[in-house]
This record gives sequence, structure tokens and C-alpha cells, in this order.
Amino acid sequence: MPLGDDDDCSLQTNMPIPGGPISPIDFIFCYNVNEFVFVDARTGEVVATLMPRIVSRADWTDRNATFSPFTRDVTRIVMHHTVTNPTAFDYELGEMTIAQIVRNMEIDHIRRMGWTALGYHFVIGYDGTIFEGRPMDVSGNHALLGRTYNRNPFTIGVALIGDFGPGNEPPSQAQLDSLFSLTSYILDRISTIDTIECHWDTYFGPWYSSVQDDLREKLR
Repeated sequence: MPLGDDDDCSLQTNMPIPGGPISPIDFIFCYNVNEFVFVDARTGEVVATLMPRIVSRADWTDRNATFSPFTRDVTRIVMHHTVTNPTAFDYELGEMTIAQIVRNMEIDHIRRMGWTALGYHFVIGYDGTIFEGRPMDVSGNHALLGRTYNRNPFTIGVALIGDFGPGNEPPSQAQLDSLFSLTSYILDRISTIDTIECHWDTYFGPWYSSVQDDLREKLR
């Protein structure tokens, strides 16, 4: 596994790997913005991958929200882009932040759409940071097509922060890396998912075709 300058690693000795081999080994515990991994210190091989690093809902908002649990099997992941700026000004911090754009989106969804919270289950910032919008065991508000086709009761909604429609720049590599890590995380926990699709078939630019093929490989 190639490690970059942004990876934070530490050597752990004679310890068991979570979910890995029974016999303790020396390993390197690394994390970056995308995921936690355990690398065998002797071979350099990844021996375990844990959940991606996700900013929990409680860490970016103190707003209480009520949710409705899923009442049927979840069978799809629906991809979105937010068609927003990548950041917004946080008056408490006095700077532009990704978390503030997430908070602003939630306010918009509540005031304009009448929902109880952010409609997506997860959103991914330009730097790869993943924010939890809703727990994975509750229905979202993100995939209503017109008045006749409502996919919310059986889908997980994942949104990339930004505008990635035809003619625009594609998402950052950090966003795509986190998208792949998050997709694996979701599929590991919801075994009934058999489809990954975007909100509209022509929603994204040409970059999405190859990404979608790679994402669908994870279903096999």
C-alpha cells in the first residue's frame, strides 16, 4: 500500500489485528482522510481495513432531528452532487470550512424542503472528509423523482460536495478515494444492496462513467 505525506502512521508491536490473524504480529497502524488500515510491518501488506474516517453527525451539528427507520430492505446506493460551493464562512471560526457548507445545506433542506434534517446519509468534501448526515438505518430524503418514483424507502444517499455536471471539473481525487472507501463500508454493512446509481442518468459529466463501473465492481 503506498503511503503518502498526509498519512499518519505508528508502529505497534506484538498485537492482534482487529478482525485479522489470531496470532499477534508487528504492524503499522495508519490513517489518512479516507480510512484506517493495518499494514504488516514485515511485508508491507495491508492485513486489515477498518471503517473510513467519518465525521459523525454529532460532531458537526448540535441540531436534534427525528428520523423514520427503513421499513423495507435497502437495495441501492444513490449518488448525488450538491451543486453548491465547496465551503462556507463559519462565523465562530472566522474562516471558510467544509463543515459550514454541510450545516448550511441542512438548514436549506429543513427550511425550503420541509425535511427534518440533511437529506443525504453521507456527504464528501473536496478534501475527502466524509460527513454523516443520517444514520444508515433510517430513510433519507434525496431520491424522489417527480411525483411518481420515490427511491427514499430503499436507498442510501451519498453526495459529493460541489457541482460536477457536464462541462464542469470532476471531483477531486480525495473525494473519489473517500467515495470508494465509503462505498465499501456501506456494502460491508448492508448486504442487500445490489445497485449503485446516480440520481439522474445524465446528472454527472463523462468522468462518472468509469467511476460507476469501478463502484459496481464492488457489488460482485
